[in-house]
Amino acid sequence: MLDPVSSADLSPVQVKAGQLAGPLDAGFVAAKVDTAITGLTVPGQAKVGDQVSVAVDVANLSNVTELLNATVNFPAGLTPVSATATDDVSTFVGGQTVYLGSELSNVAAGSTVHLVAQATVTAPLSNAPVSATTPVFSGDVDPANNSATQLVNTVG
Repeated sequence: MLDPVSSADLSPVQVKAGQLAGPLDAGFVAAKVDTAITGLTVPGQAKVGDQVSVAVDVANLSNVTELLNATVNFPAGLTPVSATATDDVSTFVGGQTVYLGSELSNVAAGSTVHLVAQATVTAPLSNAPVSATTPVFSGDVDPANNSATQLVNTVG
């Protein structure tokens, strides 16, 4: 049987015991699992009462589709109030944490989900850490890229 587009022969290959067939390329590659925090942007300085944006990029650096999940933890004095993400990935604000989750759909290999959280500065901050993490899945080839931290300060 011939492929109508490429004219390649798509006939089944039969191999008997002890025989080798080749060269054949079935397109199989080993899965490489790697989800990562590839960007974290927080305001370097803010005033008490300001509403600020915190941006996080969560990437599927794997060569297969993956569920992307992440948490963004805010220090006391910087209270998250809302969050949105690209690619219809769900977000949830709970206390001092913003949750990102793609339980309902896989994110394609090589894709990045951009999360933006709005937070209110409610108290003075001095080198207060905002941290973003994504879980280390079994077989993660680079667990060192699963977290990022930036510091926030208040002025005035």
